[in-house]
Amino acid sequence: MKKAGKKRKGLSTFLWMLITLTLIVLVPLTLFILYQMSLTRSIVMEERRNHLHTISHYLARELDGYISDSMEEVATLAGISEVQTYLADEERIPQEPKMLEFLEKFRRIGGYNAAYLMDNNGECVASTSPNFVGKDYSFRPYFRNAVAGGRYFYMAVGVTSDIPGFYFSAPVYHDGRIAGVAVGKALVSEASDNFSDDCFSESINVFLVTEDGVVIASSNPAFMLKSLAPLSAETGEKLQKSRQFSNRDIPSLNYRALWGHIGTGKHDEGTTYTDTDASSERLAVFAPLSEQNWHVVVSEDAGVIQAYVNNQIKELLLIGLAACVLIWLASYGASRILARMIGNMSKTISMMGSGHHNVRLKPGGPKEMREMCHEFNKMAGKLSSSYSLLEKQVAERTAQLADKIGQLEMSERRQKMIFENSPTAMMMINASHKIVEVNSAALAIIERKREDVLGHLCFDTFCPLGKGNCPMFDKGETIGVSERVAVNSRGEEIPILKSVATFEMEGETMLLEAFVDISERKLAEEEIQAARKK
Repeated sequence: MKKAGKKRKGLSTFLWMLITLTLIVLVPLTLFILYQMSLTRSIVMEERRNHLHTISHYLARELDGYISDSMEEVATLAGISEVQTYLADEERIPQEPKMLEFLEKFRRIGGYNAAYLMDNNGECVASTSPNFVGKDYSFRPYFRNAVAGGRYFYMAVGVTSDIPGFYFSAPVYHDGRIAGVAVGKALVSEASDNFSDDCFSESINVFLVTEDGVVIASSNPAFMLKSLAPLSAETGEKLQKSRQFSNRDIPSLNYRALWGHIGTGKHDEGTTYTDTDASSERLAVFAPLSEQNWHVVVSEDAGVIQAYVNNQIKELLLIGLAACVLIWLASYGASRILARMIGNMSKTISMMGSGHHNVRLKPGGPKEMREMCHEFNKMAGKLSSSYSLLEKQVAERTAQLADKIGQLEMSERRQKMIFENSPTAMMMINASHKIVEVNSAALAIIERKREDVLGHLCFDTFCPLGKGNCPMFDKGETIGVSERVAVNSRGEEIPILKSVATFEMEGETMLLEAFVDISERKLAEEEIQAARKK
């Protein structure tokens, strides 16, 4: 029956250790994994937003560069003396062959769809597209701005060709006055081709939006010439007047949230909007162009992003599960070893506390545990030897001092010499709690000068018990050899092994207190306790 009881106790200790170690490691690990799951989601979303941000700004820079280069090229065409002379000649011949050669060469080298010249009334007088000749384009903003003296960039659906294009215009000067306008037209589809780069994933949409919110170039042809949000009556009237989209209806994609975000101007932030056609959420960012207040918008299917997030979380969970299994197995093994070692250590310490100072731990287990047992045994040996020696010394010295006190009445001088030179700390205290004598050993322990002690109350000098708590005088107790504390001049408590004897001197009851500093012994005990806690 006794063996069965011990087994149940050992099993309980083992389970307690196993549960404790498992919880100590697995609970923080589980919380860390949950935190990492949340962090992974936010990190991936931030990474994708940064990726889309990079794409949008890259494409915006590319378009800005393309627009700037094209405007320079058209300005170069406008600066050719033959072109200037041709437009200044009121008797010029429409579609003059030499001029057509200039225009064709310019169109071919610059990669334009068409190149043409207009007089200062807006009439096309020479063009690589013959059907433009004789048409009045004075209503176009690219003509009005150029004839006013500035270079201009514009997008419109051709009223003659019905083909969407980018128009680059520059004034043609002759003798300091504007004689006409040079124009280069590039197809919008070329920009859309750049938006469909192979390096972009299929889930990414790229489109170019005008200041009115109309998509004029897109990687998805279904977005072309549609507005992000329904056009206002004022905007519709403006587009009709300029015939920018050749009187076409501009249906809405109903991306109000996206258009509203663009209106904030916060191009460094991302936003989500609902693609009603695809019934999905999309993450979008935009980058402004330096011309015309247009914006390059890049969006990605949030479902694709979420799938990537889920894949990352799945991998994290698998790693976490594997770590949990390994940690539990390690906790199981460690619990068995620790439970056995702690049981042995507890039993040994209990026996030492009962007075069996010769018991020792049996080393076993891992190297660290064996070393701990070895150090514990070494400290236990020192403590046992020190305790026995101190008990013997205190008993012997107390007996010697009691005998010497009786002899001191015969010779005060001899008394003082023996009292002063004793290696044991001693004090004589009268019934009024005043210190009447103290030796150097005691002064050394409490770190005070003799004049600061003699004649002073013991509880004001070195005893921490306080007034009215003296075991001998106030409570009538008898003190043998016992552990006490003394207070030094800095208020620090010094552990001492103390013995008190009473005697009569000149008709007055006196106390003779003898004590030794046991700080080293207490330090050894604390080291044993620390080893026990490990």
